Amino acid sequence: MPGQALSYARSVARIGVLALILGSALLGNLANLADLLRIAPAPDREMVRRDRRFETLRSSLPDRATLGYVTDSADPAESRLRLMLAQYSLAPLLLAPGADRALIVGDFSQSDVAAMGRELDLTLVRDFGNGVALFARPQR
Repeated sequence: MPGQALSYARSVARIGVLALILGSALLGNLANLADLLRIAPAPDREMVRRDRRFETLRSSLPDRATLGYVTDSADPAESRLRLMLAQYSLAPLLLAPGADRALIVGDFSQSDVAAMGRELDLTLVRDFGNGVALFARPQR
């Protein structure tokens, strides 16, 4: 019987330790959730504006594809942000930075997208306005 009592005590101790670990993990997650709820949500106006900007382009593209992506931003951080925002707006399409795909999305702050395409040696397929364009890589 002493062996059974010891075995029972070990089982209770293991359950107690497991309960403590799970409880602390739960409390940590609840604390993180409380922090997240205190953060004011970002205004969605920017995303709505971006979605509208890419809306006509999205309707002209295949349902699934990987496209190139070019922008006129010289700042690497801004270029990456613009790529991520465009990716979000055009999902489930995938955007790969650079002009090495058959079709390339142009996201420019300037409205002369044809000139930007010529600088990159790309053929303009369609100018969607507001700095958004679709280019094709010339066959070589």
